[in-house]
Amino acid sequence: MASSYSKRRSRLRIYFTTVKKKNHALHCHYKINFLRFRL
Repeated sequence: MASSYSKRRSRLRIYFTTVKKKNHALHCHYKINFLRFRL
């Protein structure tokens, strides 16, 4: 039970880190487009 719980936690942590990275990349992309349109 403990091993499966730790596995689930590690999977959730990996999932959240990937989501954060994707959100950061999207945010940077939108910021670059916004700056380009303002110029």
